[in-house]
Amino acid sequence: MLRSLLALLLSAILLSSKIRFGSAHEHHGEEAGGSCESSPDVRVAAEFRPGVITVDGHADDWTDIEASEFALLPALDFDADKAYGGGRMSVRVSIFFLRFFALLLDVKGDYW
Repeated sequence: MLRSLLALLLSAILLSSKIRFGSAHEHHGEEAGGSCESSPDVRVAAEFRPGVITVDGHADDWTDIEASEFALLPALDFDADKAYGGGRMSVRVSIFFLRFFALLLDVKGDYW
């Protein structure tokens, strides 16, 4: 029993040393076009507008909250020509009790 457990442990160590783990920031030999680094120059302006929203999956009562729109780019390829062609993603944010926030993400078309 002990001998078979030892053999299993040694084979697991041997196999795991042969597996190459990928990195999320590898560029696979391609020219680096994007980065996951945050940019302090990117700002989204928001202003306070009182109102009532419900978090129920319906966007009807979110119409008074201004939306910010962003292009939907693939996670590992930031080229604008590879963006989702069905439209842009709009994001609406509501902050309540100065502590919590709710997001409404709206993607037009058959994105999922």
